Amino acid sequence: MVLLGAGVITYEVFAQFDFSWATAQAAIPSDHLSLIRPLDDPNLPWLGVILGLPVLGFYYWGANQYIMQRVLGARSLEQARWGAMLAAALKLLPLFLMAIPGALALALLPSLESSDQVFPAMIANFLPVGLAGLVIAGLVAAIMSTIDSTLNAASTLVMYDFVKADERGWSPQRIVATGRLVTVLFIIVAALWPLVIRDFPGLFNYIQQVFSYAVPPIAAVFLLGMFWKRMTGKAAIATLVAGHAVGVAVLGWKIWTQAQGVEDGLPHFTIVAGLTTAFCLMLGVVAAVITAPPALERTENLLYSSALGVARKGLADYRLQALVLAVLTLAIVWAFR
Repeated sequence: MVLLGAGVITYEVFAQFDFSWATAQAAIPSDHLSLIRPLDDPNLPWLGVILGLPVLGFYYWGANQYIMQRVLGARSLEQARWGAMLAAALKLLPLFLMAIPGALALALLPSLESSDQVFPAMIANFLPVGLAGLVIAGLVAAIMSTIDSTLNAASTLVMYDFVKADERGWSPQRIVATGRLVTVLFIIVAALWPLVIRDFPGLFNYIQQVFSYAVPPIAAVFLLGMFWKRMTGKAAIATLVAGHAVGVAVLGWKIWTQAQGVEDGLPHFTIVAGLTTAFCLMLGVVAAVITAPPALERTENLLYSSALGVARKGLADYRLQALVLAVLTLAIVWAFR
């Protein structure tokens, strides 16, 4: 429903410019449709695109539990790969159905005060009654799906990785009851957290900053574990602890400086993400070298090369699908550079 509504919005937006791309481009600043921005750009410098965005993308689509729990629910490894490729293909559509119409909204809806208001305003202005309600319902459903998946994943992590309820011999009823209590506590914290982040320029900006400070150690540990057989569990723990300590310190500094209205003196958060990932990779390598090597029989089947399996021929080959998607992504970046 969201994609259908966005498609109608895209049609109506371009109708305002007589379906002329040249006319649409002329109505907004020349750099408003550029993905490759100057190094001092406050929104997304080109160095952040190279250093930070690959880290965020790798984490979100390859290591995020509420994404991965859907992949792990597939009937087979082959179908899980196909599902991931389909999700990647669908992810290309919002650029044309949401981002570009949103950029053109600068000319059509100049009175908007925040970028967070663009999509709701476009729904209200360009969708007919009925369809607007369906799109809002689809948007709310998508948000609810993300939230309940996040809460479920967080509660599961607490119960099985920290409390270790199964090792303690808890009954299923006690696990469920405690898990629900943990979920309620997370909801309360989430409801109060806007009071902490109200000085950030926007919700999307805040979310991306949190990802940039929180995920580098996770991405580093996953990469080392997937591609280097010498990586150890102790090195992974050391990398996660040190990396998250850096992330918490940076985020705390950002929140404090935002509240005080002073400059934080840090590079763009996407650049911070890339630099922190490089630090965590080096830390992980050093920690692995000085710790005892893992047993090869325990790690051999966990490496990326061992997980490739047998692929189908032609378009059913997930590697060909991935190559096509990579080429399309590069083509889009080049077209809107």
